[in-house]
Amino acid sequence: MNFSKYILIIFCLISFGCWAEALPASDVAPKMKSEEPINIAADSLDIDQEKNIGTFKGNVIAEQENIKIVADKMVVHYTAQDKNKDSSQAQRGFEQKISKIETFGNVKMFAEQKEAYADRGEYDIEKDLLYLFDNVKLIQDQNILYGDKLSHDITSGKTNIVSNKSEETNKRVRVIFTPKKQDKKE
Repeated sequence: MNFSKYILIIFCLISFGCWAEALPASDVAPKMKSEEPINIAADSLDIDQEKNIGTFKGNVIAEQENIKIVADKMVVHYTAQDKNKDSSQAQRGFEQKISKIETFGNVKMFAEQKEAYADRGEYDIEKDLLYLFDNVKLIQDQNILYGDKLSHDITSGKTNIVSNKSEETNKRVRVIFTPKKQDKKE
């Protein structure tokens, strides 16, 4: 499927780019190579062309080179766009444009020495907003960030992480920074 390629490219670029705001490091976002093949495997794929939705279910694994996304379910919302509105109906081609990507259940993202975990994720492509929900955990090297909701505005580069402040849980945002060990020179 043509839209499957864009699913992984867009989601990975945004997901791993947001870590630059959340954790201290100079080389946070791995470089994606759009010409490299992307492999998406799942137990099933359901496509609803009337609703423009593709749903990957069951042990979904999406990989491109050293980047990997794992989830129980991945839903891709897309729109069909007419490539050439001036040509006749028979000659027209349609191109799929992804508007939103959602991941559900045991969401895990890996790239180089970076990891992200959440119960759910969403990327609104039209608004350039990325969200991770529930039990959010970001790891880079020895640094760890915990929260309940991460929102990242791709356009402005701003990231916000909040906790669930209900009386039952009284959770707070937590960050564990581990200083790098300095090599002693004699």
